Amino acid sequence: MKKDWNNPLVIGINKEKARNEAESYSSLESYLNQSSKRQSLNGVWKFYYCKNATERPKDFYDRDLNTKDWDHINVPSVWETQGYDKPYYLAFDYPPAVSKKTKEIPWIDEEKNPVGIYRRDFILEEAWDQNEIYCHFGAVKSAFYLYINGHQVGYSQGSMTPSEFNITGFVTPGENQLTVEVYKYSDGTYLEDQDMWFMAGIYRNVYIYQESRSGIKDFYFYNTFDATYENAFLHSEIALKSFSDVHKLELYLSEKEGELGACILEKSELSMVNQDVIQIQNPKKWNHETPNLYFLTCIIRNDVGEIIEIKGTSYGFRTVEIKNARFLINGVPIIFKGVNRHEFNPDTGWYLPRALREQDIKIIKQHNINAIRTAHYPNDPHLYDLCDLHGLYVIDEADIETHGVRKKNVPGDNPMWTHAVVDRMNRMVLRDRHHPSIIMWSLGNEAGYGDNFRIMKNEAMKLDQTRPFHYEGDLDLKVSDVLSIMYPSPEKAARYGRLENTKITLVQNLMNQLASDQKAFKREQYMDKPVMSCEFAHAMENSLGNFAEHIKVFETYDNWCGGFIWDFVDQSLRKGTKEDKDYWTYGGDYNEEKHHGHFCANGIVSADRMLHPAIFEVKKVYQDFEIRKEDEGYVLHNKRFFTGLEDYEFSFIRKVEGYVVEEKVLQIPWIGPGTSKLILVPEDIENKDCIVHDVFVAKLINDNWYAKAGYEMGFEQFCIQEAGTGAIKEGARVQVKKTEEGLSVKGGDLVVHFMREDGLIHKILFKGQVILDHKLQMNFWRPPTDNDMGLANFRPELMGLINNSVYKKLTDHPPKAVRFLVNRKENNVIITSMYDVSAFKKLEIRYYVNSLGDLQIRTIAVPKKDMIRLGFTTEFSNAFNQVAWFGRGPHETYMDRKTSGKFGRYHQDVEDMPHQYMRPQENGLRSDVYEVKLMAPNNSIKIKSDQKLLYFSVWPYRMKTLEKARHTYEIKNEGMVTLNIDGFHRGVGGDEPGMLSLLETYKLLKHQLYDYRFVMNFSNNDGQ
Repeated sequence: MKKDWNNPLVIGINKEKARNEAESYSSLESYLNQSSKRQSLNGVWKFYYCKNATERPKDFYDRDLNTKDWDHINVPSVWETQGYDKPYYLAFDYPPAVSKKTKEIPWIDEEKNPVGIYRRDFILEEAWDQNEIYCHFGAVKSAFYLYINGHQVGYSQGSMTPSEFNITGFVTPGENQLTVEVYKYSDGTYLEDQDMWFMAGIYRNVYIYQESRSGIKDFYFYNTFDATYENAFLHSEIALKSFSDVHKLELYLSEKEGELGACILEKSELSMVNQDVIQIQNPKKWNHETPNLYFLTCIIRNDVGEIIEIKGTSYGFRTVEIKNARFLINGVPIIFKGVNRHEFNPDTGWYLPRALREQDIKIIKQHNINAIRTAHYPNDPHLYDLCDLHGLYVIDEADIETHGVRKKNVPGDNPMWTHAVVDRMNRMVLRDRHHPSIIMWSLGNEAGYGDNFRIMKNEAMKLDQTRPFHYEGDLDLKVSDVLSIMYPSPEKAARYGRLENTKITLVQNLMNQLASDQKAFKREQYMDKPVMSCEFAHAMENSLGNFAEHIKVFETYDNWCGGFIWDFVDQSLRKGTKEDKDYWTYGGDYNEEKHHGHFCANGIVSADRMLHPAIFEVKKVYQDFEIRKEDEGYVLHNKRFFTGLEDYEFSFIRKVEGYVVEEKVLQIPWIGPGTSKLILVPEDIENKDCIVHDVFVAKLINDNWYAKAGYEMGFEQFCIQEAGTGAIKEGARVQVKKTEEGLSVKGGDLVVHFMREDGLIHKILFKGQVILDHKLQMNFWRPPTDNDMGLANFRPELMGLINNSVYKKLTDHPPKAVRFLVNRKENNVIITSMYDVSAFKKLEIRYYVNSLGDLQIRTIAVPKKDMIRLGFTTEFSNAFNQVAWFGRGPHETYMDRKTSGKFGRYHQDVEDMPHQYMRPQENGLRSDVYEVKLMAPNNSIKIKSDQKLLYFSVWPYRMKTLEKARHTYEIKNEGMVTLNIDGFHRGVGGDEPGMLSLLETYKLLKHQLYDYRFVMNFSNNDGQ
């Protein structure tokens, strides 16, 4: 006989039906004061860990069992973060205990299925004896049995929605004992193959509560609008447990929490389900820009007017519709500027304290994100409350993903899985349907397709018909109300906007074999549906390239309703070294038999919510206004859908050579949603031979929940004047002296030593002091980003091919110069180093030295293969621990991720310039740099662009250290400074998960001419 946890037909025993989680109150005073009578069972529990079920203590549920030798564990949490068992990170596979053999599915190896026994006591008040008593588990993974006072109460699986049990007949007033037997794996695990860690435990809130025996069973409210979207019709559906004792039902509507408001429904002729429609005159509407909430209160009374029970909920008046292939909120087309978000905590797994979830929502709002997809499961209810209150759209996703077996008819058309998937969908809908923030239901993620999805949708529509349904895996568009696609390039996304027939690429075909479900579509299949990217802009560590190009597509084509970045937070677990230094761990760090390495780090924030540079690009590109420079002047366009920009204070700033010379607050007239107006700014520029930028900044006028007044929400900038060339000047005659190994060139106080063999600078002195004592060598390589690694992210053995790159070899072992020429131009010296290497048709460096102490370096290259970068790298003493620059900043930017970099002058410590990613890799680049200055107490080096702007980075460690490191603790300050100066540096990509997938404009293409130069000059602390 199959065990319950190995049988898909058993998903619960004595488990209550799903409903919303509105709390029960017995008096108006307690309701208005929100005096909760729920008794939390969170805290420290007794715990016994077993490698498998055979190791369970005999009669572990016995109330008299001696547990003095049991451990203690925190609830909520997962047990892997508290020292038990090992977590498995797998993006699209299952742990060894879960069979993937078609003939065995579903089968869990009992010997490899850990069990955790939880126990605690609780006190039940005497007064509770008159009511029904329930025990609530917010979420438990993956399956569990509940015992009260030594008796089995029930069983549950479905680990991302609540489980409730009526324990009235199992408890007594006074002390009671609760025992929970949790199985890490169950047949439900097959439906929970999301891209995340496999962990186990009681990880959401546990509490007991009481309700009247004849009270409110559930309620459901929704509204429609009249043709003008002004007046609403509130549909009320209130179900009672019994109406034999209930004489009267009242419904109240208030604009303020803690007030009862006006009575909008009063009735005494009752039934088990009471359905009514109430007209509400011109209510304030809910949308993400104005999240107006009302409060509905339901009171039932007995025949003498006494309150039997009160329940209430917040409510937002809004509608969701699809018309003419557009996604409408309250009749208005909107665009999702969204992000996928896992519920993740690096210290407790899937348990998030309320403060951390609030921090997430604050970060999301601060960075102009307007929508969340709950990837890939229902979240803690607190998340939806926050989105209701602060204005975020939500796609609520069912806990169904069978990535590793989705092509094996799981769930597919197999009736064995129907009950389980329908239950998961329905429980989500019944719990969450009263939230206005939820604008779409999702049937799951990457679970293949089959008739079970049609059944899921049909059953869910019996519970809620006010929202569209989403499912990306519906490749024939039979159940999904939107065309949802993953990871299109901007070009392919535009083809959907133009209603073209689409194809899949060779790379997508390969990815289909590995993990994807890409498919071609005929225009007739999707022309009546909105198009969205449920996942795009894969933010795997140093990534999120060409993000702006995607949003341009969303804003260009009416049928596009936006997309959701993958994803919000890195799923890396925190661990400490013997030296007590915390670092981030990923797949393979726990001696797992199989894993998917560092693919868990896809966030725009780190696991501890440190902001990654990519999030600044998100903020800039998602901002809700733009300013365009047109013939008549600057035009401000409001990108909002419902409101003006009156909550912003706009300032105009003029910068000359990076310095602010003028700043003033602009008087902006009201600009309606989707409209534009001309704004006037000063036009005169006094100095015609300097670099001038006009910058517009939008800041909050008032404090709000997520940011204080003065917080910058967006900006635009324009370079309205460039300066002339930075070519070096003519001076006195420069001296050239042959040395044993090459040349010594003296120009004024500057002495530059060249090595004839490699044609490179090996030493620089200024006023007799050694400034540089390491070669200034060519740099064609970068420590691979995750996207650079490509398939090696999943097949580490392929890393050898990447490390065998000709560009890495040329950087590690500089080529010999085939020609080393010395010429004079006037009094200046020109030294030319030429190279004959297989990777280039032409590779040449020209050095110009004058007597004023200027050194100009020019590089000319024609590669035979696409390049990674073209620049120089060298090493300075750690005395040069300060850096200043004029260019984009202050954060890291790259060729295809730089619109968020604001032109200006910046100054930082060298040790603060790198960015720490979970897996050490290329980082810290600054783009479009006019000049950079490296400073020591007694000396400084200035590098100035000449015609073409530069890229640079500085690290307090060597490139080889960065290359070899696999974890953050392996990166240490090495007592030196690495300086990288590039004329060209390719983008970071991000269209495809873990693949470079660069747009052509962000590549360094073979057979193209690359030519750039910069000028170095030097000074000491006397300013000379």
